[in-house]
Formats: sequence, C-alpha cells, structure tokens
Amino acid sequence: MLKKRILSIVLALTMLMVPGAYAAQPAKDDMRGVWIASVHNIDFPSEQGMTADQLKAEADTELDNIAAMGLNTVFLQVRPSADALYPSELFPWSRYVSGTAGQAPDSSFDVLGYWVTAAHERGLQLHAWINPYRITIDGEDEWNAIPDSSPAKQHPEWVVKYNDNYYFDPGIPAVQQLVVDGAAEIVKNYDVDGIHLDDYFYPGTDFADEATYERYGQDFSKIGDWRRDNVNTLIAALNETLHTLDKNLLVRCQSRRYLGKQERKLQGQRHAGAILVQRTVLRFPAVDQRRHSRLYLSAAILVDRL
Repeated sequence: MLKKRILSIVLALTMLMVPGAYAAQPAKDDMRGVWIASVHNIDFPSEQGMTADQLKAEADTELDNIAAMGLNTVFLQVRPSADALYPSELFPWSRYVSGTAGQAPDSSFDVLGYWVTAAHERGLQLHAWINPYRITIDGEDEWNAIPDSSPAKQHPEWVVKYNDNYYFDPGIPAVQQLVVDGAAEIVKNYDVDGIHLDDYFYPGTDFADEATYERYGQDFSKIGDWRRDNVNTLIAALNETLHTLDKNLLVRCQSRRYLGKQERKLQGQRHAGAILVQRTVLRFPAVDQRRHSRLYLSAAILVDRL
C-alpha cells in the first residue's frame, strides 16, 4: 500500500523539480518526494500519546523506508489544523501527537526538529507542510477541545464556520499575517529545506465572508475576484517578508494551467475555472546562510472553487 501511495505522489511531484543547491542531498535528476500526513494520524504519528522513544523509532522507520525506495524529499505535515508538531509561540501543540490539543508530547519531544535532523542524516530533504487556514476537521468536538491559547480562540472574529468545521477567514489581513509569521517561525528555528502550503484556497463558494468582503473588498465588484486576490496577497506577503531578509533574494515562479488548452506564466493573476499548481523557489538567507542556501516554497491552488 505504501508503494502504491508513494508512486502516485512521485508522479504528482515531478513538476516540483528545481535545479540548484540543496541543504540535504542534491537532486541530480529530479525531486522524488513523499507526503507524511499527521492529520488523523494517517502516516505519522501512527497513534496519539506515544512516548518520545516511540516517536523517534517510528520516524526512523519511515525515513529508512523512504531512503531505501530511492526518494530524496519528505513533506512532513507540521500544521494540520491551526496547531504545531513543534514548540511554537503562535500555535498550540497538535492533538495528533500528545492526544490533547495544546499539550506537549512526552518529554516535550520536538517532532519537526527530530525529523529535520534525521532526514538530513539520510541525505533527504525535509519540507515543512502547513495547512494555513483550517482550524478543525472533526467539527464541534474538535473546536471545543482547542485550548484558549490558540489564535482561533483568542480571535474569534477571524473564524468562519463552514460545513460544520471552522476556518480562518483568508480575507482578513491579520489572518494572512499569522500565516506569514508562522512560516517565518519555522524557517528561523529549523533547518528545513522548504515550506509547502496546502489548502490555502477557500473551502467553498458559499463561505460566509460577506462582512469581510464589505470591509476589505471595496476595490472589487465581485466577491470571487476579491477572494482570488486574497490568494495572491498571501503569497505576495510571504514573498515580501522573505525579501526583507535579503534584497537579492532569488524568486522564481512557475505556474501551469490545467483544464485549459495552453500553458501560461502568471504575473500575479488567477484564472477562474482552472486548477493551478504554483511553485516558487526562494534563495533564503534566513538566520544562517549555511543552513538556508536555498529554500523552496511550493503550493497547490484550486481556483475554480473561489
């Protein structure tokens, strides 16, 4: 089953190959990666409440298998639902590790820190995968269990309920800043080789953000156009933050349009009715030039749902 899942992932990731220097193993031919999902304990951790030694052993087994299969990149989900698989000043600990949202795992085990080190020891890249807007995936029970320290509970005005789950409102500038700050926190504190954004589009066209649109969307006659611009604004804000670290920051963007007859490069535009896959390569000086000679930012966008 693992081989079948990895095969589909490898095919999906063939577009993400970018030549250049890597912090871990150079990808001589291409990027061959696998996503390790923490949500619902799909891949890692396999169950909640494991000891630090169990978490280490399971991570080692996963990474040994990945290396043995000839892959070179790991996308580790470290923020599945407004939480963190690492000590964070912005987000509470994930329930998928300790079993309780906001509670540190055994011995305050730093999941991301261990995976980064262990991956690099095996010549693998480690990319931190985050879901920026999702707060819950299991409805009201999960919402009620979120600790008061969560930004979702501290700022209920940032939150929208949709289809029995809760999301941060992408149209609120403070929410976008939270996403940017969260990504920057990871890069500053860990030797990651990339940041992978997942689900940073709206969950549906009937998302209840009319009040936000009234407040922030004066420049747009249609709410769909405003929502698409919010997707752009998030990426632009992240890009701008990274550029403050280095004026010569190298940024290369490539986008591919599906469901259409031609491929095009996008100059900050989004096209309704298309599925876009965007990747951005960032030369990232960050805190330590030796650690962050090149950082990758990748994302998948479904713009036909805006």
